[in-house]
Amino acid sequence: MRRPSVYAYVLRELRKSKGTWPSVAKAAGVSVSTLKDISTGVSKHPSVITIELLAAFFDDGRRRHHRRRSKRTKAGRGGSRGEPPRKAFSTGSAVLDRALGI
Repeated sequence: MRRPSVYAYVLRELRKSKGTWPSVAKAAGVSVSTLKDISTGVSKHPSVITIELLAAFFDDGRRRHHRRRSKRTKAGRGGSRGEPPRKAFSTGSAVLDRALGI
């Protein structure tokens, strides 16, 4: 399966966040007109650094959202279907976590 490019990821996230572009631009360190040019295709070859800044911004927002959701769950309690208790820690590596059964 082919992974989407960073550029495609940024385009998708820009389209999802269209009403909040001024705050996105300010937080990512780019101008609103740059966001508009990238999303409409006027800027066919945006700079790598601009795409990296936007990808980092969207990725950071996704991680923060995930952390907020994960704080609501109680580590150590299983689900309603008799699942085993969840671990309260992780090695940070999905491969290691699976190998260790975490």
